[in-house]
Amino acid sequence: MPEISDTVLITGASRGLGRAAALSFAQAGARTVLCGRKEEELSAVAREIEDLDGQCLYYSVNVQDFKDLEKIAKSAADILGPVTVLVNNAAVIGPPEFLDNDSSPNWSETLDINLKGPVNTTRAVLPFMMEQDKGTVINLVSGLAWMSFPRFSAYCASKAGLYQLTRCLAEEYKDGNLLFYAVDPGVMDTPMQSEIRSLDKKRLGPLWQQFLDMKETGQLRDPFQIAELLLALAIHRPREKNGDAVALRDLATIKS
Repeated sequence: MPEISDTVLITGASRGLGRAAALSFAQAGARTVLCGRKEEELSAVAREIEDLDGQCLYYSVNVQDFKDLEKIAKSAADILGPVTVLVNNAAVIGPPEFLDNDSSPNWSETLDINLKGPVNTTRAVLPFMMEQDKGTVINLVSGLAWMSFPRFSAYCASKAGLYQLTRCLAEEYKDGNLLFYAVDPGVMDTPMQSEIRSLDKKRLGPLWQQFLDMKETGQLRDPFQIAELLLALAIHRPREKNGDAVALRDLATIKS
């Protein structure tokens, strides 16, 4: 098992990839800071980490709230040490609608969580990373950052924005020891996928069957596979991948 001694903050840490990442980092020796909206679920993950003899804090927070994230970064630094690895994982799928049918605030909320959320968390921990002259920011994007996908324009736009944010930050901080990665995890077997399959199949049309078939034919990835990739990025910090999109196919090269 590879080892890491950093303090790692993970958003969306209560389930799916966030939980898998939290457990993988903790098992490798990292001190973990878990952020999410559901305190009970975060507490359950924290207990799993404690069973691994890991050091862990958890905070119920909405990533749209910069002030709260700023307080969390300060609290984590005081208790566990400055955050030097950030995993921006929190995301929502957004309204599965054509734009003219969506009268809810969910389109904007999707961008607020999926794009402004990573901006907020990155801003909150950057001062600590700069002070330590070390920082690794891993943004979870999606193949939908560069593919069109009908009915999911909010999600696609948010992930495209997050990819470009990663590229811009890599350029802005390229002269220091801060590195930024955009990870495309592929299609994973997570609660988000369950949520998509639970949507109205008449409204989604062929898309609904496509997602159902992926589940039934075993095409969905185990989140722990992607957690291994995140851990490898944080440990090996490949500078040649700074600002790039990274996928599971790159894992062997990163670890070599």
